[in-house]
Amino acid sequence: MKRSVLLLLLLSLLLAGCKQGLPVFTVDADGNGYTNKETGVHYAALDFHYEAVKRGTAVGAYTNKKLDYTRSFYSIPGVDASLFLTDDDLTVWYAGDAVIDAATWELSGVLICQEEAISVELFGLLPGEEDAAIAEIQTLWFSGEATELPEGTAMLCRTVKLSTKAWPGLYYSFYFYLYESGEAYFYAPVPSRAVAVPEALVEKFLPDEEAEA
Repeated sequence: MKRSVLLLLLLSLLLAGCKQGLPVFTVDADGNGYTNKETGVHYAALDFHYEAVKRGTAVGAYTNKKLDYTRSFYSIPGVDASLFLTDDDLTVWYAGDAVIDAATWELSGVLICQEEAISVELFGLLPGEEDAAIAEIQTLWFSGEATELPEGTAMLCRTVKLSTKAWPGLYYSFYFYLYESGEAYFYAPVPSRAVAVPEALVEKFLPDEEAEA
């Protein structure tokens, strides 16, 4: 019994030591970026449209003892950790100089998701099967004429996630809203932007049973 207790104690100490051994990150004066003190690499947040597909292993943390606050940083599977990291909110932190612009991505797919407590993928549009729809979605969101959302609450909300093989660990996201009138829009709250979705494209965002209703 004593041997088991000692082994558990040693294991807990080793795990604590590993956690404490992670690189320390410092925060910019304006709070918009972080630097890995061990490597000197500086990361700034991409805008909220970009998100990590998932978290990898922990690579460091920033701690503010006065505020009792810690932001942990993780690698993103599929991309270089010296360029991209994420955190518990799946925010993408980027260290490169080249502009990351989803408007120019060669898309590897469009996911349609339902966001509740977690993000649930409902279905997707894939190259080779839905090339025209994928191209229209990308062009419409980035180049379409901005408009205003109608009054009232949308009866259906989905999250649209664009992906590319160039950065397989990243998504670019915005919303799809459908109203009782049949009007539909792509929308992002920051900055506030809405684009009307043509009727022919709306069915691509609905499950088969809803599209047939």
